[in-house]
Amino acid sequence: MGAERRRFPRMALPGTVYVHDGSNMHAVTLVDIGLGGLAVRGEPKFRLGASVRLVVKSGWLELPLQARGIVVRTDYSQPAFAIQFTVTSVLFEAILYRAAKAHGEPSWKWVAAS
Repeated sequence: MGAERRRFPRMALPGTVYVHDGSNMHAVTLVDIGLGGLAVRGEPKFRLGASVRLVVKSGWLELPLQARGIVVRTDYSQPAFAIQFTVTSVLFEAILYRAAKAHGEPSWKWVAAS
């Protein structure tokens, strides 16, 4: 999805995302993240529309982020896929906001996603 259609800004963030669908878990490379979702690089092992749990780990984050989401885009040519968050927390949002501010993302405003 293009940046002009996103509800929340994204930032490039180095890290690893552990994605679990209830029976399988895969570690993939984080491309970018925002309050509404994230994009990752890695083989899309989950079907479009799959409900997943995820943990995001990065040296830029004070704590690992945990969320639930839905796979909303897959791209086998890259390989890559995107997840829209369905459940986050105020702590999740605060940690992400602080990382954005600490790493020079001036477009970020404190707006709760929920």
